[in-house]
Amino acid sequence: MQFFFNIATTRALMPEGKGIFSSTTGLIGICTTVASFGVSKATIQVANRPGVNPRDVYAAVWWMTVPMCLAVTAAVLLFSPSDLPAGVQVAAVGMACAFMISGNLEGLLRSRQRTLAINASALLQLAVTLGGVGLHLWQTSDPLSVVNVLDIVLVGWVVRLLVLFAAYVRVDAWPSSTRLGALPWRDLVSYGAAYQVYAITWTLHMRQDITLAPYLTTATEVGLYATAGGLAQMLWKVPTAVGSVVLPRLVEDGGKRSAALTAAATRWSLLVVIFPALGMALLAPWLLGLLYGADFAAAALPMRVLLPGTVSGTVYLVAASNLVAKGQLRPLITIGVACTGANALLNLVLQPLYGGTGAALTSCITYTASAVAVLWVVARDSGLPLSDFLLVKPAEVQRLLRRGR
Repeated sequence: MQFFFNIATTRALMPEGKGIFSSTTGLIGICTTVASFGVSKATIQVANRPGVNPRDVYAAVWWMTVPMCLAVTAAVLLFSPSDLPAGVQVAAVGMACAFMISGNLEGLLRSRQRTLAINASALLQLAVTLGGVGLHLWQTSDPLSVVNVLDIVLVGWVVRLLVLFAAYVRVDAWPSSTRLGALPWRDLVSYGAAYQVYAITWTLHMRQDITLAPYLTTATEVGLYATAGGLAQMLWKVPTAVGSVVLPRLVEDGGKRSAALTAAATRWSLLVVIFPALGMALLAPWLLGLLYGADFAAAALPMRVLLPGTVSGTVYLVAASNLVAKGQLRPLITIGVACTGANALLNLVLQPLYGGTGAALTSCITYTASAVAVLWVVARDSGLPLSDFLLVKPAEVQRLLRRGR
């Protein structure tokens, strides 16, 4: 559904409008990452620690939600370009706040391993946004504007928030009545602050190319690159889903078992992603023209340049879950800062010269570098060979085939 929503809105907005929309959502992503303070991931980590009352963790999270929403509102309004229409700013603030609350609810539910409810909310959100686009086109012949698309996305986020809250009500996860001073603020803040630095660097790594692009190249080039990147990074749905399910189990497990689970998740995610990536690279011009229209066929080169980095990013997304689960965020922060800095410098050089293709080359280089570095750290700490993380064993394939019979 996300795929079809992207197709519909991209066709409606055309390259220039797509560039404006992508720059706005990129800003929202950076602001929400900064203001979230890693609370969602900290909830999973702290609530599953021995001797910690999960209800105290939930109480602390709810108290932290209000200042987080105020902070993200201020950030979006402060850093929005001055020429953005008021409707865009209002929708951006609403999306940011809904994202913050939904993220905290997801953390609470993931600490209880209620991933089914989270997946259901995501599917319903996508159904609402896709249905909103269809309803708009059915009711009026007017084309979709950037404001229209942002409003539709905002409605989808609100629906997702309501579904998550309904799921939370059904789970025995009500906050405790412990006095404020006795809540586990220190644990949440210490882990959240470290995770936050990691999350900010990774978000900047992924989004700063789109955020910088309006200042370095044309809106049309931004739209072409955003379309190519959005299609290529659909492949990341696999490692993102795998990481979200594996992370709570890694927190509970330890030692060799945790390392073996990480290795298995990494190699299977890589296998699942690499073949579609090869097909996308081969069929890029035809695929982009079919999905988004002839005006977007020019995005084929940026997408082909970006795809190797997208495949390597799969390794990063899954392998990094091992370090997050063990609270070993320092290596992730070091790698993130280095790759984010390199990404910014390369964008400043390559985007003015090569437009969207320069941005794609920059991301491909730094995504690959971050994946190699994280994989090396995880393999070193676990004592497992690199092949365990990269190559699916023939015996595993045989077992899978036997089960499928």
